[in-house]
Amino acid sequence: MNALLKELGAIALLLAFAASSRAQSAFLIPVTSTAGVAVSGARVALTCTDTGNGQSGCFGSGPYSTATDSGGNAHFSNVTVGNYTVTVSAAGGLAYSYTYSVTSPTPAFLSKRIYADQQRGADACAKIGAAWSQLAPGTSGIVDATGFAGAQACGSNPFSRIGTKYGELWICGATFQTTASWVIPSYIKIKSCGENIGTPIGGVQAVPGFPSNTPVIQFSTSGTNFGIGVEYFTVNCFNQPGAIGIQNKGGQQGSHATGMMIHNCPGGGLDVETSGAQNSGPYFDNYIVNDSACTNCLTSTVAATFTNLVTFRGVLGLSIVSSTALTNAMAVDTNGTFGNLEFEGEANGLMIGANLATAGVTVQGAYCHNLATCITISNAHASGTGNINIDAIATDATENLLIDRIANTTLTQSGEGNSLGWYHLGGGRPVAVCSSSQNVPCNFGSSGLTTSGSIKAAGVVSAGGKPTGSLSGDLGAARSSSTGAVYLGSDGNCYVFRSSTVAEIPAGCGGFRMLPRFSITDEGQCTMRSGACAPQHLGSTYSEAPKCFADWTGTGTLTGILKVPSTTTTVMPASTVGTDSAQVNWACFGN
Repeated sequence: MNALLKELGAIALLLAFAASSRAQSAFLIPVTSTAGVAVSGARVALTCTDTGNGQSGCFGSGPYSTATDSGGNAHFSNVTVGNYTVTVSAAGGLAYSYTYSVTSPTPAFLSKRIYADQQRGADACAKIGAAWSQLAPGTSGIVDATGFAGAQACGSNPFSRIGTKYGELWICGATFQTTASWVIPSYIKIKSCGENIGTPIGGVQAVPGFPSNTPVIQFSTSGTNFGIGVEYFTVNCFNQPGAIGIQNKGGQQGSHATGMMIHNCPGGGLDVETSGAQNSGPYFDNYIVNDSACTNCLTSTVAATFTNLVTFRGVLGLSIVSSTALTNAMAVDTNGTFGNLEFEGEANGLMIGANLATAGVTVQGAYCHNLATCITISNAHASGTGNINIDAIATDATENLLIDRIANTTLTQSGEGNSLGWYHLGGGRPVAVCSSSQNVPCNFGSSGLTTSGSIKAAGVVSAGGKPTGSLSGDLGAARSSSTGAVYLGSDGNCYVFRSSTVAEIPAGCGGFRMLPRFSITDEGQCTMRSGACAPQHLGSTYSEAPKCFADWTGTGTLTGILKVPSTTTTVMPASTVGTDSAQVNWACFGN
């Protein structure tokens, strides 16, 4: 036997599990050539020579011969305790044999890749579960289910026997037709070899007998979970009543869905909610389709739901196509960033804040085709909904780009030219709104607009909408001049306007209030002779000389500096140049 081993090379036996005299064991034989024997692709057989275990056979149903893989590994499973002859048929037709006894010691080495199709079990899911049991507790590995092909019956959760083990389940091409929800625990990912997600072929499919109102795939809610993932395969609810495609209520950091096709799910395609799923994401490049075969898909079906997540790492790439005019294709009731969205065939694409007060939402890119409304901001919880930023919406055959029920804003496809650059809804009340749309004047709420520089406006700057009859240059909400006005009150009459000849404050306005308890109490006009006006008599009684000022109307000449001396009864505007003949308006205020 030693000579055979030397000629063949080093043969290491890796024992995976043997718990009792009739327990199943699985082991991996890495075969390394040192004598020019071509090992990769060699036929390796395991046959029974002396069962020694009270059984009539070693393996149950066969075959149990296999070719070595590209790494020179031969894989055996469903092997009971007993004595076996290992035969290797290598290059040149040479066959080498030796005897190996399967007992139940603690294995020195464990295989990190278990082939599910070679396990014992009533169906594919039972075999996947058996494969997980081949890993030692607390270790990680790969359960390779790519050997399954076509339709495979599944009557149980393939992770029910996993315990505290971590790793990946590989699937490729087979359709696992399940009557039980797949519940994925912490640090487990399901990955596909990358079949075309554009068609609902392969992956996991609910079939008659699947429980109503249940997720086909759910991230475990037992304890706190991390690192749960599903990548690049199809989840088909197959129109089972109330079935949900993928639900996450328990997977936190590192948990995600990537490149998934979710098909015909009456209870919703992607459901991510509660603080148990906080910090999950991003959910990347997923595709939800409800076609005409989904007769249980109702208008009330919400294809994608994200709610009450506390903190969230967002969505980047989600397409929702439905032959049923869903009232809302996607509902967002949580903070987060949602980008590269596509909606087709629904009544409303994205609904924000319909179920909970929602703040801190950013939408970056949405395309809507054949919808009534692309995005709606609900006022159902208006007092707590705000700070919502929507950027880059484009539509095709969609009536409304955006409806904001809090700010009472509707932006239509025809009014915006098929796209909208940005729309920002602030927090607090009264609400602040600003947009790239010419149909949405920026409103900064109760905080107003503050700037350290100047504000320039070609049109009207007004408080509470454009005043009736206002013209370019007006500041305020009422006017009575053809050259601009400043509104000073609320009765429609108190304004200061400048005409070609005079700056005027209408009578009955109650004075021009500069500071509390100060108002203009006397005013008039005079023309200088030899650089001074005649004394102008004041109509009010003052306890001390009032403060007075003057403004040149443009008539006459003014080459000096204006001065306005006053007494308790008179004011006499004058110039520092004695030859000036300026016409001036004067005004006084005081006690």
